Amino acid sequence: MSNNLPDVVNIENGKNKRWCFFIPKGWRNYCNAKIEEVCAFQYKTMNEAILDAKKKFQKNNGMKLVMNR
Repeated sequence: MSNNLPDVVNIENGKNKRWCFFIPKGWRNYCNAKIEEVCAFQYKTMNEAILDAKKKFQKNNGMKLVMNR
């Protein structure tokens, strides 16, 4: 959680004062956003990071990773 983040978190007009889960680049742009926007941002950036890592892993190791959907 975000007890020691270097910025103030006021999601939903201050209803949520902590940032939870994944803290991706650009997170500060969402400190005053709606909770739905924060969740969508985290979901999108986490999945992009996983897919990027998958590509790098496969390229470097010659192995294929399969994600269940």
